[in-house]
Order: sequence, then C-alpha cells, then structure tokens
Amino acid sequence: MTMINLLNTLAERNIEIWQESGQLKFRAPKGAMDEALKQQLRQNKAALIEQLQANDKKNNVKEVVHNSRERYLPFEITPIQQAYLVGRSDALNLGGVAAHSYVELEHPSASLESTEIALNKVIQRHDMLRTVITKDGFQQVLQEVPFYTISCRDLRGASSDEVKKALKDIRNEMETQIRPADKWPLFDIKATLHDHGLRLHTSIDLMTLDAWSCQLMFREWFSLIEHHHLPSTPGVTFRDYLQYVHGDEFLTRRAEAKRYWDNELEGLPPAPKLPSAVRDKNHNGFHRLRGEVDAVYWQAFKQRCRQLNVTPSTAVMTLFAVTLSRWSTNEALTLNVTLFNRHPVHDQVQQILGEFTNNTLIDFDEMARPFIDQVRQVQDKLLERIEYSLVDGVDLLRQLARMQQNYSGALMPVVFTSLLMGEESTSFESLGWQEVYGLSQTPQVTFDHQLREENGKLMFNWDISRQALDVAAIEVMLEQYLHCLKELALQDDAWTTPPARTLPGEQAGVRNKIHSFEAGYSTRALTLQQPVLDSMLSFKERVAVIDGNGESLTYEELHQWCCTLAKQIRQQGVAVGDHVLVMLPKGAEQVAAVVACHMAGAVYVPLSIDTPVERYKNIISQANPALVLYSAQHPMPDISQLASLVVETSFEKELKTELNMAAYDGDHSAYIIFTSGSTGTPKGVEMGHGAVRNTLDDMASRFGAHPEDRTFALSALNFDLSVYDIFMPLMSGGSVLFPEDGNERNPEHWYHKLHQNQVTIWNSVPALLEMLVTWCESQNLKLPESLRLVLLSGDWVPLNLPQRIKAIASSARIVALGGATEAAIWSNWQSADNVPSHWASVPYGKPLTHQYYRVLDKYMSDRPDWVEGDLYIGGAGLAKSYWGDEAKTVAAFIAHGQERLYQTGDRARFWQDGTLEFLGRNDHQVKIGGHRIELGEIEHVLQSHQSVERVVVEVQKNSAQSVLVSYVVAQRSSMISPDTLKEYTAQYLPYYMVPRHIVLLPTLPLSANGKVDRKALPAIEFESVDTVCDLSRTMCVLKDILCETLQLSELHPDENFFEAGATSVTLVAAHGDIQKVLQKEFPVTWLFTYSCLRALDAELNNKKTSNSRQRREKGKSFTF
Repeated sequence: MTMINLLNTLAERNIEIWQESGQLKFRAPKGAMDEALKQQLRQNKAALIEQLQANDKKNNVKEVVHNSRERYLPFEITPIQQAYLVGRSDALNLGGVAAHSYVELEHPSASLESTEIALNKVIQRHDMLRTVITKDGFQQVLQEVPFYTISCRDLRGASSDEVKKALKDIRNEMETQIRPADKWPLFDIKATLHDHGLRLHTSIDLMTLDAWSCQLMFREWFSLIEHHHLPSTPGVTFRDYLQYVHGDEFLTRRAEAKRYWDNELEGLPPAPKLPSAVRDKNHNGFHRLRGEVDAVYWQAFKQRCRQLNVTPSTAVMTLFAVTLSRWSTNEALTLNVTLFNRHPVHDQVQQILGEFTNNTLIDFDEMARPFIDQVRQVQDKLLERIEYSLVDGVDLLRQLARMQQNYSGALMPVVFTSLLMGEESTSFESLGWQEVYGLSQTPQVTFDHQLREENGKLMFNWDISRQALDVAAIEVMLEQYLHCLKELALQDDAWTTPPARTLPGEQAGVRNKIHSFEAGYSTRALTLQQPVLDSMLSFKERVAVIDGNGESLTYEELHQWCCTLAKQIRQQGVAVGDHVLVMLPKGAEQVAAVVACHMAGAVYVPLSIDTPVERYKNIISQANPALVLYSAQHPMPDISQLASLVVETSFEKELKTELNMAAYDGDHSAYIIFTSGSTGTPKGVEMGHGAVRNTLDDMASRFGAHPEDRTFALSALNFDLSVYDIFMPLMSGGSVLFPEDGNERNPEHWYHKLHQNQVTIWNSVPALLEMLVTWCESQNLKLPESLRLVLLSGDWVPLNLPQRIKAIASSARIVALGGATEAAIWSNWQSADNVPSHWASVPYGKPLTHQYYRVLDKYMSDRPDWVEGDLYIGGAGLAKSYWGDEAKTVAAFIAHGQERLYQTGDRARFWQDGTLEFLGRNDHQVKIGGHRIELGEIEHVLQSHQSVERVVVEVQKNSAQSVLVSYVVAQRSSMISPDTLKEYTAQYLPYYMVPRHIVLLPTLPLSANGKVDRKALPAIEFESVDTVCDLSRTMCVLKDILCETLQLSELHPDENFFEAGATSVTLVAAHGDIQKVLQKEFPVTWLFTYSCLRALDAELNNKKTSNSRQRREKGKSFTF
C-alpha cells in the first residue's frame, strides 16, 4: 500500500494519527483498526513520523481546551448550518425543506420507561442535543431543558389494518417535519407499542447534528438501554471545537486551501443532470430507495479492495459516479462528497455530537478507462481534497456561483455520504434494534446517497427529490448499480476493464422489438421509376396531375410527356448517373422533369427558381450538372457554360414516343437535395432510389395509398417533403394537385383547392397547416370530408394544433413524422390524434420499417430510457453521401461496429415504451449568465399556456449583455399580456430561464419551406440600466448598512448581494444592524432569499410590484 493510499484509508475510517517525541500514536473508532492496517502502520512508521513532524512544524496546532465560562453564550453557526437555515425558505429553488432525518426503529422487548430514561441521559450528556438557533442567526446551548417525555400510542391487540394505518399516519406527520429552529427540542421522538414490540419514530433536524453524530447518539442511547457502560463525558464541547478551528491556529492551512481551490474550481464539470420528474408544482417531498449487498458479496468486494490497495468507500463512490454518468446528460460530472471534519485537536473529539459536516467536490471524467484506474485516480484526488478541506464546502459553492454568475440555488445537488467507519460491532442490530423505515432530506439536494455497513452487509439509501427527479428512472439505475457491485465482488475482469455501459435488459428488449431493421436487408431491387411506370400503364385514363391553373393530365398523357422529355435529355448527352439540375416553377413541369430524369437514368438536382445567384453558382460548382432544365418564363442566370433545355408545357399528346428505359437498381442515386451548411456552404444530400422507396413503401403500407388519393403539393421541389407529394400518388394511381402560381402562401386559396379537388392527404410543415386552420376558424369553415390523412413534419408540432385540426376535419388521421433529409424524408411516426396533457411536445414516436434510431452518449453507448443523448439514424433510409465532400460524409455518416449511422446533430431520449422524444438541436443550447439553457425547454413551457398558439425563444445580444426574448402568437381572441406569461413561466422554470422580453406577434415569419424564419424576427431595443434610482427610506437604510459592511461605494437596487461580494457571514453581521435601525425583526434568511435591495424592501414592507426584475431577483437566491 502506498503512503497516499494508507493516509486515505486512515482518513476514511476516521482514524487519527499523530506523533509525540518521535513515537507514532493513533486514535480510532471501535472496530476501525484491523490487524492488516496495523501491519501497514508498522511498515510505514518511519515515513509517517517524518511526515507528521513536518506537518506539526508547519501547523503548530495546540490542543483545544474547554471554555466553561462561555459555554452557554451564543456562537456563530457554520456555513452548512447557514445553508440549512436558508434552505427552509420555499422561495429558494429546491428549498422549503429542513435538513432532516426520519428513522423508525423497532425492538422486540425494550420497555418505554428505560428507553425514555436513557434518552434523557444522552440529552444531558451532549450540549448539541440542547441547542437552538436564535432568531438572529446564532446557535446557543440551553443550560437547562425539561425532562423529555416520549409520547406513546398503545396498539397492542389492534388489528393488522389498524396498526398499519396508525403507523402510516405517524409517518406522514413526522417524516418531513420542519421544527422551529429557535425552540427546543430540534427533534421529535414518538413511540408505538404493538404486539411485536416497541417502535420508535425519530424525527431529527440536522441543523445541530450531522449524520455521524446521529449514529453516535443512537448507539449511546441504545447502549444505555442495554445497561452498557459509556466512555466518560467528552471534556470539550462542539462550541469549544468550533471556536478553536475557526481561530488563528489554522490560518496558514486555511490560506493554502484557499489558493488550492482557486485553481481547482476553474473548469470543474457540472453536477449530474439526471432524468427529471414530470413538471408538477405540487410534486414535492423525498422518496427513499434502499439497497443492500449480502455479506458474502460485500466481504469479497472489500477483500479485492485490500488486494488492490484502494478503500471500499472510494471504490463504491467511483462506481456511483460511473453509474450516474450513464443516466446523466453530461457524462463528465462532479459529486458533492460529505466529509465529517473532526480535526484531531482533542483526544475525545470523536465522541462529541455536533454539526461537523463539510463537503468537498470530486470531479469525474473519462469513464471508459479500466475501473481500477478510475478508482485510484479518485482515491488520490479525495486525499488531496481532504488535505485542503479547511475551505468549507458551502464557501466553495458560493465561489463557484460567483465564477459562473449562477445563483440558481442548487449547483451541486447530488451528494455521496459514506458512513463506513468500522463500527459494525455497535450497529443498531447488534443492540437489538432494527431499522424498518427511514427518509432524509436536505434543502437544495436532489439525490443523497448514504452508505454504511450493518452486520457484514453493505446497506445504502438513495433519498430522491420527487420534485426534481424521475423516481422510476432512478429505480432502474439502482438495479444496474447493484448488479455492477456484485460483478466487482466476484470478477477480476470487472476491475481491469472499463465498466460496461450496456442497456438494462428490459430496455434493450423493448428497443430491439421496435427496431425492425434486419441485418442483410437490401433495397437494391427497389426503384422509384418502376412503380410510377406501372401506374402509367395501369391507370391510363385516371388523372395523374392537376396543375395550379386547373388543367389536368392523365397518366397516359404524363407518360407521353415524360418519354418525350427523357428522350430530349438523352439527346443532350446525359448518361446514366449524370446530374440534371431542375429549376422550374411549381407545377406539372416539375413532375414531368423528375420522372423523365429517372427514365433517362439521371439524378435530378432540384433548385428553386428564386435561388440567389451566389448560392446558385455554388451549387452548380458542386453538383457539376450535365444539363439544366428550366422554364422559358423563368430564365436562369449565367448558364452560358451549361447545357440547358427548356421544358415545354405543350407536347404532342397523340404522338407515341418510344423510349428504352434506363436500367439501374436501388443503389442508383435518385436525387441530390442541397441543404444549408453550418459553414455557409450548401451540402448536397445524395439519396438512392432504394432508400426512398423504403420510406414510401412503409407509408403506403402503414397509412394506405389508393388510386382515389390526392396530395396537395405545397412544398418546394428542393424540400424533401415534395418527394412524397409527387411519387406517393404516382406509385399508386393517385393524383398530385398544385396550388395556383402566386397563391402558394394563401390559405383561402388552399381551402378552395382542397374542396374543389377533394384532396385526401395533406403533407406539410406544421406552420402551413396552422395558417389554414386559423383562417378556417376565422371564417367558421371546415375542411372537406375527403381529407383522411394529415402528415406534419419538419418542425415542432404545437400541442394544441391536433385538437384544432380535429375541430375542422373530424375524419382526418393526424400523424407527426420526423427524420432528416439525409435519411429518406422520414424515419419515424407518431399518431397525434390525441395529445395527452402531460406531453411537453409531440414526440418522434416509433421508427418506420427497416429504419431505427440510436440515442448514444459520448462513448457511443446507448442511453437508458429517459436520458438525453445524441441522436443517430440507422437502417435502410440513409443517404449515400454529401455529394463531392468526402470529409463531411465521413464525419456525419459514421461506422459504429457493423452499423452505418447518421449523426443528426439532434438531442433525444427514449421513453419506457420505446417512444422517441425529440429534444432539439445540439446547437440550440445557449449560455446566459453562466447557465446552459435549452431554448426548447422554455418554448415548451410557454406553449403549454392555454392562451398561447405559437412561440419561439431566441437570444439577442448587444455589447453588454445577452437576453432571452420570446416571440408569442396568442390564441385568437385571447387577451394575454407579457407580464402574465412571465409569471406563468416563473412557476415552472428558474429565474434565469424566464425571458427578459416577451413580444406578442400576430404571426411568426416563415421561410420558403414553411419553417419559422428566426432571422426575420423583430429585434428588441435593449433597456438601459439606471444608475440613479428613487430609493425608499427602507432601501436607503439597507443600502447604507450593506455598503458599509461590504465596503462598497455603491449598490444598485437590483444588484444581487452575493454578486456584490457578500457572504453568509457578512449578511448575518449586517442583519442585526438592519433590525436595530429599522426597529423591525425579520428572519436572517430573508437576506439570502430576497437578495437585492428592491426585493428585500418589498418583502419588509409587504409591497407587491410589477417590476419584473424584482420578481426575478426574489427567485435569484444564493446557492448552497
């Protein structure tokens, strides 16, 4: 065992070592020092003494002495106690709870009388059991307290149901108590007598006792019940200890620790972002998950730790972090690790009860290394962090909050607490008591992992905030965690290889079931050309195309036109596989052109007739077309160097043109659609015939495709929804209907076209259909009964849109689709006929046939259910390439084992039933004031308001600041105001996610493809910040006192106290002065909760204000 490992083991077991006159001394809790550890001390004795002598010389720490004269005087609370006190305020994010432990313990034969007497002896033995927190924020030991009587309910002889109900009622009353901090006692103990023994219900406020002290209290209490002898009463108190370690003796070490953390905090990863609970303001409280590892496994685990020179606590903590990284959005993460800082300043310091808790921050990254390497790194880091633990963990979080400008209230809410102290021989069970229920909660903690050993077994609790986390997802995580613990106990390989990141078995089964892609499946036999040709020959007299001017073409006429055009294309020298640029106005010419290209074996490249010249030139240079098809009415720019052909709308309908169709298979390219590139250069997506046919065949099978069907071709030819609009009906004998030229964005025109032509299928982005629905609602009109299928894709589907569609098209089936241009139009579908109220958005749903999705982490492992990750598409619909750009192709279409996957750049997660939820773009995440924010989350909250029809959230910037701006389209006849929407948003989101500005618009600007054009949204004028404000008398007093305390020359009414440099200590000091000058008492916690002059003034004077900044500041409470 190395020196670092040895010191780490001693620290974890709370074993103190020191030297006296060259002799090695130690002090250890009962059972903590085993023979193996003694042997290590003997072997390293000389090195340890040398190290300790050096430390003594550096620190020159003397032993603390008892100060009996000041024993009952008030003394300062610790930073963690300050945090607990402030955390009681429900104005604080994840606050409104006490730091609290509730435990039920049962004994088969203990008497109530002896239990009560023993408890009072312990109360008299320990000052901190007689301590209260004064109203001005100090703690004080009460010299005398009355005899504590345990109230008891006698249920002997009661029925089983009566006993269960009574126990449940007591539990509900006590498990989340918030007792007045300034009134004794800060605990509540009740008893129940029943036929099987005595049950104690213990509710302890952790304001004055840490978890270790609670364990020590119970052991002493239960030992006294059994008439066991206790050590002598400690000669020093927690007050003595606290005054000493906060004094001058530790100044040098504290300064060193401060310098260390100044460097370490920079770049620290965030806390785990775990699956969140369903949004519900009333969903509060904690839930306990319990686990245990049988003695056989746990002892084997500890034996392997000894062999590998690591401590069990560190190994378990590392596994916990690895497990969290599987369920966390961010794989690199930081844990808040509990330390019970009892500096060896007295030989009885281990016997004192008090709130010794400190926390340190341990960061974890690169989880793909062998497990033992990760454990050793964590062990070294933990020992280092313990060495510099004189900087309080609460102060670390405050410093981190200032660095990140993040005062949201819960920076590090995932906590790891190890109570592996080697005291198994005095466990509850060894004294006859069995824990039957327990729950702990801590303000601003969402996940508290506590572990201890009982009778050779590892016991642990996961206390989960129901307000913040999805308990069902965490339960699955617990199963995996237990499984990995047992593997580590039994298998050497589990330590020497990276931890497995496989899906839980049931989840893997669900995904395999919905992913219908079969290895070896081929689309080589599938082309777009063949079924269209079959329709032309089978449905000669049926209408194939209805142009915008009302003229129609039969399949026979379309066949003749396409054959003629295909022959002309060949005569221009176009060979099979060549590219043909199609730059035609919307209408029948487009249909003839793309079908003729396929007949000739060419690949069509669609381009809008209003394409900007520079973009046109860029695409021409990339696509290198052999021919350009264009219209005489729309001459093209700069085509002198390109072969071109005018597509004539008149042709000899009676003349039969013979054409030998080009022979090719499904691997042959069908089209290249150029999409926007992140660098400004368009990317050409090259799609094969077979991939597109796979999608269209699924759509036909799933939703039907009939000769009676008519699509309404609103989408531009260079938008891939047009592929369905044209080819789906032509493959099944149906008709393609076009809007009239100039009316492509006129919903009144659409309405009449739909009725006149009895359209059966609508296919568009949601915004276009929403335009039509809004117009119909304004005219009190309905869509034709013929409309059987509504397909929506390409953008978020507003949650209220399906219901509005149903109101005007009751027989239509509504389907939301998703995917990428790089994956053959669509890859998934979701029925949207009914939208449940708990949906945050319409999900992607399930994959289409022979396609599948993967949601992966940065290690390319599948994300468990409910966990956000990067979205990949696999299967038969993938594009062949980005034409002419091998580097982009390789980057986007990756090899993953035997798979080929497309990296979408989107974020998503799976639900438990295999439904895929789309969460937005990777690049749709922004940073405001140090917070990473997903704009889609804000949009979803605003969209859920009953008066909101559409919403877009953007970030606007000037030289000084970045602010969130929400653009809202209200429901027709709604009188909603921006202030109302801000207040609504603040109910669900932290202050920093509430938009600074909300702009009401009649409609949102749309792009040519019908998507929201974010660049066209109106800019806002930035408000200037007043440097001089009218201050009330109260604000003047507050400002003067705080400026003096904080040594400031100026403090703006809206400036956060902590941003201005305040600490808990300075605010507590200012609190007394403020009360004296104002002659008004108020809780010290208000300075933390209402942490700017304006907000505090409003609370002190019970003012209500519409100032939105003040409302935000009220929620901008300090981080603990």
